[in-house]
Amino acid sequence: MRFYDRPLAESEAFSALCRAVEKGRVPVGAAGLSHIHKAHLAALLQEKTDRRCLVITAEEGEAARFCEDLTAMGCRPLLFPARDLSLRAVDAASLQFEQQRLNVLCHLLEGEYTHVLCPLDALLPFTLPPDVLYRRSFTLKEGQTEDPDALCARLVECGYTRAAKVEGPGQFARRGGILDLFPADREEPVRVEFWDDTIDTLHAFDLLSQRRGDRLGELAVPPAREVL
Repeated sequence: MRFYDRPLAESEAFSALCRAVEKGRVPVGAAGLSHIHKAHLAALLQEKTDRRCLVITAEEGEAARFCEDLTAMGCRPLLFPARDLSLRAVDAASLQFEQQRLNVLCHLLEGEYTHVLCPLDALLPFTLPPDVLYRRSFTLKEGQTEDPDALCARLVECGYTRAAKVEGPGQFARRGGILDLFPADREEPVRVEFWDDTIDTLHAFDLLSQRRGDRLGELAVPPAREVL
């Protein structure tokens, strides 16, 4: 146990809070906590009850600080950002925050987290239901039989944009038996090389130099848009 957990864990108020959560006697409240004490309480409460926590904050800066504190305490928090809102038609818009949201949703689907930090304006908009997210996510593996034309059509259905050359997340480009794909949850694109209708190799590559990086045995491909 972290040395600073003991005083909190041994307090009767914290024990009562844990019992209430475990027995479903919610909502419950805890007042008079500073920012760091809220993070400490959330970390220990998750550990003692073995339940994942959703933390809703007033704004994104508070959520980001909360996330940093939980990470320092050894937790695996996820920050669910707000989506950019445009009230008029534009020729181009950044999908960065939408793709970050999709990345978090994929981690939620896989259970790879202890806490989700969510500012209020990120919580209110609609997003993909879990069943749609599951159906629109798929995996590519070396040696797998996959028709390149059908794969391109599937990527379009999942919100990816076809381009002459991949320049950012959410895009794909095909040149004969080579398919370049930039999944929304990765920091670098992936080159899929086909031998007829069989996936021969999967390699990460550098966006600027086009040089191959690590060879991947398989690749998880999530949707690229929240609205399909």
